[in-house]
Amino acid sequence: MPNTYTLISTVTVTSGAGQSQIDFNTIPADVTDLAIWLSSKTDSTANSQDFYIKFNGSSSSFRYSNMKGYWNYGPVGASGNANLTGQTQAWNYETYPYASATVYICGVNDSRHKNIVSYGSMARITDGCVQQANSLTWQNTSAITSISLIPNSGGTGVFNQNTVCSLYGIKKA
Repeated sequence: MPNTYTLISTVTVTSGAGQSQIDFNTIPADVTDLAIWLSSKTDSTANSQDFYIKFNGSSSSFRYSNMKGYWNYGPVGASGNANLTGQTQAWNYETYPYASATVYICGVNDSRHKNIVSYGSMARITDGCVQQANSLTWQNTSAITSISLIPNSGGTGVFNQNTVCSLYGIKKA
């Protein structure tokens, strides 16, 4: 990894009951961009569960578009006014690996809208595997001072035990 990447924090879900969200409450002022690496499962009984991002406690003012590729039936896409960031593996697929996702956030301290890209993949019983790419814009000019990842838009899910999430700061070289 380049020297410009600095680990800010890693969260590992240790509770057997899971964790309703993953929070990063300290964002250094000297970073220009952020990267998040997530290896996760949730308590969903479906094949998978979406996860969402909040900046500074807010889930509003987001726009997204995404493209999912399914192993057995090809691509589908969507867009809308939401903070949809990716998908995570469901608990009932223990024989499958945890889902992986990478989220990149540009210009965290800029006084303009923030662009976010994410990419993730996971294995599924019904359709082999899924890969998802997302593009989001947070239409807010505030600096990002905290980040939360939440499974399921309604906040009803939890990240399962052994989910690991790391936040890295990136400085312009």
